[in-house]
Amino acid sequence: MADLLGVLGHEELTGVVQQFVYPELQLANRVPGRDIDGDVCRWTVEKPDPEVHPYFVGRSGQAMPLKMADYGEKTFGIPYRFTSKTLDGGVLAQLDAPGTRDYDAGQSVVDSELRGMNWKVGPYTDEFLISQALQGSLTIKIGNAAVSSNLTLDFEIPAGNKISSAANWSAAGTNILSDVRAAKDTLAKYGLTAKYYILNDVTANYIHTNTTLQNYFKEYNVGRQLTETGNLPPLLGVQPMVVSTRYADVGVTDRFESKFIADNKVIFVPDFPAAPGDWIEWQRGTMYVPNDMQNGLDLVRGGVGSWSRTSDNPPGLTMYLRVLRFPVVRKPWAVVIMTTG
Repeated sequence: MADLLGVLGHEELTGVVQQFVYPELQLANRVPGRDIDGDVCRWTVEKPDPEVHPYFVGRSGQAMPLKMADYGEKTFGIPYRFTSKTLDGGVLAQLDAPGTRDYDAGQSVVDSELRGMNWKVGPYTDEFLISQALQGSLTIKIGNAAVSSNLTLDFEIPAGNKISSAANWSAAGTNILSDVRAAKDTLAKYGLTAKYYILNDVTANYIHTNTTLQNYFKEYNVGRQLTETGNLPPLLGVQPMVVSTRYADVGVTDRFESKFIADNKVIFVPDFPAAPGDWIEWQRGTMYVPNDMQNGLDLVRGGVGSWSRTSDNPPGLTMYLRVLRFPVVRKPWAVVIMTTG
């Protein structure tokens, strides 16, 4: 029975979940994370001082702010994400026979179900959280459909960083490059260089069909690439990132109708940091999970924990997964949100 508990214990199950990789996600894979104690995010929001020291002269490059005007502390309790799945009792019999084909088959079932559970409350939700943070705010519904309240977190992106395009991007003749230049200039005022423009597939199609850009693409010999692959080229050095992910909202007719990035939004950001502590990061909480081997609780770090429970009548196995991580934006002025129509 010890072998069975080892397979289904929280250390093994949590380790399996942490090994899953989802390369198709555009945002969640680019944000670095840090482990924190407990389940409350704490971070410093930096607010830049646009004034430069009078004796500072930028002779060989861009002038940079020399100090920060002030700092604002924010705290936020991380919402728990939780799911469970009950498996047929036959899986227990398979896992209780190490070294056999049945054991391998049972292990495959456990791994497959864990991946499905993780997709529901893990990286897919991570992608949504970051997309909302980059659009300025996140609203969380607490409770059920009958009795609920909304909690909204404002990521404090400055009003000056919420800009509008000169004309609607859906119009074929709009000068999109001029709008990109304006967004780059907004970040440049803070000493930052725009690295990515983030948009959904609908707005990406406006770029495909824009007559001004079609001439631009022809001039730089990327028209064939655009037609064959559908991939967008860089615009004035800013790399594209198309986020086509959708979710099912309450009361909608089509299951996946709501988009992570709104149709009329394009987000400009600098390069994503390689380590936490820069303009954006994950904060990964700690949690207690059951330890069947010692009949107690273990503290698990990394923002994710998985464990299982067996039942005798009827025989069965229930697996549980809890995710505890949240994105924080330390430098809101590193994000430019453009409304394109």
